[in-house]
Amino acid sequence: MHADAPRYAAAQFADPAVGGVQSLVRIYNRQHPLTWMQDLEFSVYGTLFQAGRNDWGTAGMGGNGQFNRLRALDDVSDTVGPWRDRLTEDQDLGLRLIGAGWQGRQDLRCIVDQQGLPGLRKLLRQRTRWSQGNLQAIGLLGTVWRAPRGLAPRIEQVAYLLMPFWQALVGLSLLVGVILAVTGQAAFWDGGATYELVYIYVLGFGGTIMGCVSARGWLRGLLAAQVYAFYSWLLWPVLIRSTFRQITERRDWAKTEREALEPEASAAA
Repeated sequence: MHADAPRYAAAQFADPAVGGVQSLVRIYNRQHPLTWMQDLEFSVYGTLFQAGRNDWGTAGMGGNGQFNRLRALDDVSDTVGPWRDRLTEDQDLGLRLIGAGWQGRQDLRCIVDQQGLPGLRKLLRQRTRWSQGNLQAIGLLGTVWRAPRGLAPRIEQVAYLLMPFWQALVGLSLLVGVILAVTGQAAFWDGGATYELVYIYVLGFGGTIMGCVSARGWLRGLLAAQVYAFYSWLLWPVLIRSTFRQITERRDWAKTEREALEPEASAAA
């Protein structure tokens, strides 16, 4: 964690309504293409989705670099404490704090360094656990809907919790489209006006471009988005595996393995 991070987090807690502050996560070993994508992924999430929730006080908690007010934790505690037996207990805690009336904030000056996973197999195993945790969090729909917030923040939180369903719908739509195109039943493009190709490009890459631009600026974000879009699809299959694990009531998980640090990398971190 960067030296100034606690000071920036403490500044957020000057507001007595704030129950949790989430740091911006950066991947320090981003020399590998896969870890570079993870760094971009966390930056997009923090600088766009999380920071966009600050005015509503609905920024979520996400593991490393998370600060919580003790009184807020006491407010959602039971006989065993504030945490629950969930695969993404940080997400669960943040949502229950919001449901209890506390505000969540994302601080972009408060930065924590995290090691990325350069191996695809390890990455998919980690994201399967996260995806299953997202499925478990759907049980908090009633909690966030009853939160003392305006209508727009509550709708956004419900849409966020239902994200696995939107991802499944988009993924299945793409799969069906590819099958129809390969079998010749529906052409990808029938040679019509050029603007149709532009429309298809904006439809497929527009959201990714906006996210990458928010995290990396116009030029770098525009270029990175072309590759990042394929990275995001690379992770889509974890939704299938996590759904199967949730249906079969499998809750076991393996701790994410970390790479040994080289002396210079350890000093940099």
